[in-house]
Amino acid sequence: MDRKGKLAVAMAIMVLIGWQMWYPAQMEKARRAQEQLAASTSENPLAVVSSASPAATPKSASEAPPNSVAPSTPNPVPIPEAKVEPKRVETLRGVEAEWQFTSLGGGVERVTLLNHQSEGAAVVMNQFGGIPIGALTEVLENPVLDSYATEVVGEGKTVVFRRTDARQLEVEKRFTLKASMAGSAALPAPFELDFEVRFANRSGSPLTVPNYAVRLGSSAALHGKDLPIYTGVNRFLAGSAKFTDINWFSGGGFLGFGKKERPVYSETGSISWAGVTNQYYATIVTPKEGALPEVVARRFEIRAEDWAAAGRSASSTGPVFAIDAGVKLSSETLAPGQEVVRRFTVFSGPREYRILSAIGGEQEQMLDFGMFSIVSRILLSSMNGLKGLLGSY
Repeated sequence: MDRKGKLAVAMAIMVLIGWQMWYPAQMEKARRAQEQLAASTSENPLAVVSSASPAATPKSASEAPPNSVAPSTPNPVPIPEAKVEPKRVETLRGVEAEWQFTSLGGGVERVTLLNHQSEGAAVVMNQFGGIPIGALTEVLENPVLDSYATEVVGEGKTVVFRRTDARQLEVEKRFTLKASMAGSAALPAPFELDFEVRFANRSGSPLTVPNYAVRLGSSAALHGKDLPIYTGVNRFLAGSAKFTDINWFSGGGFLGFGKKERPVYSETGSISWAGVTNQYYATIVTPKEGALPEVVARRFEIRAEDWAAAGRSASSTGPVFAIDAGVKLSSETLAPGQEVVRRFTVFSGPREYRILSAIGGEQEQMLDFGMFSIVSRILLSSMNGLKGLLGSY
């Protein structure tokens, strides 16, 4: 190796030795700096981690350092929480029934029959399920219950609900204690309400009113041992009454095999009236003009704690089911400023032949007398006459 080669090797060795002495010292210095920075960061979470890392985003504008530059990715704009109106409850009281209304859904939350008792307490209609009678929902299951502004008018005999949605579709509902039976001012209507719903287009363009389901509320057995075949949905279709009990939702099958749950019952046609019922009481909604295109229903299980809280006797046959139903409205498109009104009668009370017959619309057909209908009706009228005369059956 010549002189130049030896000199190059010597210089390389010196550089290598110098690097080995300098590099560990720099690493130690960096480590100490990181420890100090970590300690200061734990005391001040808004401190900058390092000059090479992006700046920490301030929690608010008041915490941002002066002359700071906004990060390249904008922070999401906070969405204001929707204003939820507190639930408001109003009550209309008649001779036979007390109607409790709720602003959540804009309808009848429950009906207490003042002169009817079961297991030592007044009979309560629509006690389970949580869907008001007269509520408007687009789906039967998991419905959205809108909040309505509430007002009592008409000398305390009418409850009015109002709301306007984001599309500027105004909905107004009126529930009024009914003074007399249909067609007779002499017959009182202790278990009835007049129900009116008005849709108005307050926007500048056409709006479509959805085919809302007008909810009928729910019905459940009065006692834990009542047969489920008496709880279900009634409707008057094509000149005759039809009834579907809650066992339908368990599905078909043969000898218990091949059953498949049916979540929703639906029937289309010209529906004159529809109702939910148990063995002794019913809630019926009847349109005053024309008929309705569809009835829908579902079965739901009543929680054991809710059943017990209502003072009901325990069931020895397993869970207790209830029925929940609605009648569909026809969809309609409204021009700007146009309104449409739908009118109904709501009955919630005992399934007594004389009462249902006086209401009209052949609602007494809810009582299925079977193949001996004529004989059964004569016997029933005779028994009711004796009760009226003697005070007892």
